[in-house]
Amino acid sequence: MQSTPGSRRGNIASQTGRRWHIAALGAALAVVLVIVAAMLTRGPRPSLGLTVRSVSVTSVAFRPDGKIIAGAGDDGFTYLWKTATGKWITTLREPRDSSVNSIAFSPDGKILAAGDGNGFTSLWSIVTGKRITTLRDPGRQAYVNSVVFSPDGKILVTGDNNGLTNLWNTATGKRIATLPGPGRAAIVSSVAFSPAGKVLAVGDGRDGSTYLWSTATGKRIATLPGLQNGVVNSVAFSPDGKTLAVIESIGDDNGNGTAYLWSIATHKQVATLADPLGYDILSVAFSPDGKILATGDDLAADLPTNTPARTYLWDVSWLP
Repeated sequence: MQSTPGSRRGNIASQTGRRWHIAALGAALAVVLVIVAAMLTRGPRPSLGLTVRSVSVTSVAFRPDGKIIAGAGDDGFTYLWKTATGKWITTLREPRDSSVNSIAFSPDGKILAAGDGNGFTSLWSIVTGKRITTLRDPGRQAYVNSVVFSPDGKILVTGDNNGLTNLWNTATGKRIATLPGPGRAAIVSSVAFSPAGKVLAVGDGRDGSTYLWSTATGKRIATLPGLQNGVVNSVAFSPDGKTLAVIESIGDDNGNGTAYLWSIATHKQVATLADPLGYDILSVAFSPDGKILATGDDLAADLPTNTPARTYLWDVSWLP
């Protein structure tokens, strides 16, 4: 995740009542089918794009059963769609007009965690659409760049702009521990557990590196180097734990967002996916069956204000 993806479109989140619902519905209904054209560069192509109102799709996540996909924006809204049809379900709104930097579903699919730019992490009920509780690290108010549940759902891990990784008890809302940032990184931009919970991947928001840590020993297993000398915006494990997707961006709205797929067994790169329109990519997620990879755009500030940010769905069923 980018460290400070603040809104550049004005105070969209200030809309209330009926106007807010109409705007959210209109945005979600603007679902576009991305057609492979000869003029596009060769390689894997996305099959569907889901449009949101914000400039950036800061985070995407599949519900564990794969039936719902959520996309968060820098306007403080989180949108939920049906994966099969792209039909909008509902929209969640963060308080205080803050950007939503990262979202994650609990393993049972009943809770959605959303980390924002004010140092809050909200836990939402997917059943009722209501906020259950808010987790906050007092005093520092650092941007929450990344949130992830442990495979058993008992722990929520957050990575922030101060280079720290916090562990929270999801039942009590209490902080269990705080871990220092990896290596020389000043920012923990993205955090992900392997499906078995044995490996923790931590993206570096400064030099593009990704660190793999053993949760059993607390030792670093490997370092996956940045290939663009940029920053890591998002990391995600495939459901079988064999592949790690790393989104690296050169930043500064210069585009060239790329998804690198790494083998966990060999620590070697196995594939590269480039944004079809050349924009930066902020977020990535695998579907529960591992056959689809979702990526979310980050648009340049100088683009027309009606330019849609898209969430692309890629066919990665060919992965070993």
